[in-house]
Amino acid sequence: FGPLEVLPGTYPLTIRATGYEPATFTVTPANGDNLVQNISLRPVPVLRSIAAAVSSESCLANAAPDPGERVTVSILLQNGGAIATQELVAELVETSSVIAPGGPANYGALPVGGTMTGLFSFTLSSTVACGDPITLTIRLRDTGRDLGSVSLVMPTGTEKIAFHENFDRVPLAGLPLRWTRSTTGTRDRNWMISAKRSESSPKAVFAPDVNQVGTSELVTPAFLIGSSSGRVTFQNWYEFESTFLRNRLYDGSVLEIKIGDGEWSDIIAAGGVFESGGYDGQLDACCQNPLAGRRGWSGRSGINATAEFITTAVKLPVTAAGRLIQLRWRVGTDIGGLREGQYIDDITVTDGAACGC
Repeated sequence: FGPLEVLPGTYPLTIRATGYEPATFTVTPANGDNLVQNISLRPVPVLRSIAAAVSSESCLANAAPDPGERVTVSILLQNGGAIATQELVAELVETSSVIAPGGPANYGALPVGGTMTGLFSFTLSSTVACGDPITLTIRLRDTGRDLGSVSLVMPTGTEKIAFHENFDRVPLAGLPLRWTRSTTGTRDRNWMISAKRSESSPKAVFAPDVNQVGTSELVTPAFLIGSSSGRVTFQNWYEFESTFLRNRLYDGSVLEIKIGDGEWSDIIAAGGVFESGGYDGQLDACCQNPLAGRRGWSGRSGINATAEFITTAVKLPVTAAGRLIQLRWRVGTDIGGLREGQYIDDITVTDGAACGC
């Protein structure tokens, strides 16, 4: 790198580069000095965990660690360093959750860019709550040299599905059984099944963005949430009328929830929390959009030049536990321009986790 201009004094410097051991040294320039420091970094392997999967388990065969269960997990490591390993040995670290780990796994010679799988056995503590994630930490050594450790997070138990719909078996222009739809204002275009776009082929549910004042509403059947860990995820594609810079959002959509016999409420106002793909702005009040002033989805989904499916995930309000709930997607439009609209696909509501021990 280029020259550094500093005041006279003593400076400790550390040089780092991916795939090399850092080098630390001290320089003491005097006034007017022009010092040149040659540096040679030693190449080292740099390991990272790519994936993990349960290969055997002592309780229910659910491909996940359960509290109190003895499991064997295969962990895929990749060498992202500048030199191959010679005799890479990996050892699972015991923690309050990971009890009685088995012997180390010998990965041996792992080339630069290469991957290899090792097996690790342990007992998951019975004090871990079903559904809580656990962290596995792997300590690494190569021909006696300490290469540090890598960590990865694994879920426990299997998610319980409270509700699911992918719209693939529904006739075009229709709706799934017990779903409902309606319009307000002057809108005459409603939600329908479409084959134009989908995340999981061949269909999704679609509402157009039109230049009519009103809303289109899509409502799920009622379903039960038994725990306080409810979560809804869906694939979300939208292109609504906005300015080019998205500083004004004219048309858009929102997600609402009805808990028991209560009133419809925005998912956030009811206590939900977006974990990904949440609202991206406030809808404009200029042109008679019934949803004006509310936060919602508008403009274009994704970060690229054209709209794309994104994953929207939202933790349901804790007040939904033990109650029947319904979800409602509402598209609001005004008297101005129009765009394509919104597609929803692969809706899944999970309700905590189930464990087998």
